[in-house]
Amino acid sequence: MFSSDNHINAIAQLLADFHRHLELRAECFKVDAVSKLSKLLTVLALSVILFMLGSLALWFISMMAAAALGEWLNSPTAGYAMVVGFYLLLGCVLYARRKEWIENPVTDFLAKLFLGEPEDADKPESDKQR
Repeated sequence: MFSSDNHINAIAQLLADFHRHLELRAECFKVDAVSKLSKLLTVLALSVILFMLGSLALWFISMMAAAALGEWLNSPTAGYAMVVGFYLLLGCVLYARRKEWIENPVTDFLAKLFLGEPEDADKPESDKQR
């Protein structure tokens, strides 16, 4: 009888330890998720702020360039048309290269953030062989 009481106590302790292990894993997951989410939101907020400031600066630079081109060409309409043409050309190039300039870097950033990166991924090939 004494032997089976020890077994029951051992199984009960094992189940309690397993339950505690699951609680700790869940807590670790929550902390990791909060850390990654805060990093993602920080990058997103910074990107939005920089995009807004950059757009404002680009707006004024574009107006300045259009006015200067208009004076140089003796036609304000032609100056503004050239600036619009430049932005249309820039938009076409950006659309054509969207996968390698936008989609791939964003995918890489999110993959590194959420999936992690192997420890030796940053090391040069010569160090990996050692």
